[in-house]
Amino acid sequence: MKYRDFGAQITYNEQDEDFDGLVIGASADIAFKGRSVSELERHFKEVVDKHLTRCASKRQDPYRKFNGTIVVRVEPDLHRDVFLQSQIEKKSLNKWIEVLLLHKVSRKAR
Repeated sequence: MKYRDFGAQITYNEQDEDFDGLVIGASADIAFKGRSVSELERHFKEVVDKHLTRCASKRQDPYRKFNGTIVVRVEPDLHRDVFLQSQIEKKSLNKWIEVLLLHKVSRKAR
């Protein structure tokens, strides 16, 4: 589920026979529940809207902060192959990987 630039991580709770959800990308930990998909989706939107309202009233950023650095460890052979491909395309390794990531999340490269 996605709503207003937030995502949701959903798990099924066998004991309660319902779904537990966590809002992904928020500046605070936000949980919600639902017995059906429609109820889960409604509760997700409700808690996101409440979070946005609360943050606006306190003049706080509602989104989790990111610094733009991702550390990835790969096998040396893959590292070499990726570096070579980035050079063939006349891009830095960082820019080459950024373009791939943008494509994967369906955003256009800058």
